[in-house]
Order: sequence, then structure tokens, then C-alpha cells
Amino acid sequence: MLVALAVGATLTLPSSALAGRGVARGQSAARRDHTTALCAVASSVTGLTAIRPAPLNPETFGVAAYARATSIGAVRALAEVLCRLPVAPVGPLWCPSDFGVRYLLEFVEAPVAGRPTPQVRTVVVGATGCRFVVGLGAVRWALRNPELFSALGLALGVPGATVTTFAGRLLGG
Repeated sequence: MLVALAVGATLTLPSSALAGRGVARGQSAARRDHTTALCAVASSVTGLTAIRPAPLNPETFGVAAYARATSIGAVRALAEVLCRLPVAPVGPLWCPSDFGVRYLLEFVEAPVAGRPTPQVRTVVVGATGCRFVVGLGAVRWALRNPELFSALGLALGVPGATVTTFAGRLLGG
């Protein structure tokens, strides 16, 4: 789901927009997490690759467009932070400008007996706009969660990272 909005625009997501993405009325977030691939194996992930597709605007970033994690502990901590994110609200939302900056996070789960090939779990994190996170069952959001970008920075060897590190800055602005 790619949503582009002007500054201060309002986005309304009807409950039907989230149907099929793990959101069901009356279902608790904790219950969904137990059936979500990454959240079910967060303590056994061993690697992470982060890929930022080309942005819509010329921007500078504090992190490379392609990066690999440097610490298994930091990768697992990031997976736990992602799994604690709140489910995206349904209804009217005010979101900052969405410049289309996304990160594809590919978590690698270690091989286990009977399954010698590592499994890859992909999560997409929006770094601008409402900062929706998909790939965890229910659509989550990180708009009010600076911990996510700090944890992502630590996993990628960029200590002190903030949302701006990942959202970028427009050139000339």
C-alpha cells in the first residue's frame, strides 16, 4: 500500500482497507503475533538486510540504500521492537507528507533440523508519512515510535539513528 499525501492531509482507512492484512474486529494484537511469521521466530533470526528502493525525490540519507546487519543481538532486538508496534488505527488519520521512502527488511531465520535452507521473512517499513509497517500480519504503524528507527540504526551499525536518518532530507532544503 503506497499512500502519498500533502502536508497536513487526512487519510481515512476504512476497516475494509485493512481486511486481509491480519486485522479483524475483536482480535487482540497479542493473538495475531503468535501466528505472524517474524514475531513467532524473532528470537531465532540471525541476519538482516535492509534495502531502500529509489525515493521519489532527490534526498540525502544517513544510511546506505543497501545495508547488512552487524550484530545478531541487535537484529533480534529490532525484530522484537517491530512485533511490539501497535496495530494501525482504523478511521481518519493525520499523517505528515509521504515521500515514498520505504525499507524492505529481510530477516533471515537460522536453518533448523529438517529445514536446511534459511527462511527469509520480509517486513516493509515506511519512513515517511504514517510510517506503516507491513509484513507482520496486522498492518502496524510507527508514527509515534522513535524506538523503531533507533533499533534499526543499531542493527545496521548506525548508532544514534533517528527517523530522519532513514526518512532523509530533501536536497536543497
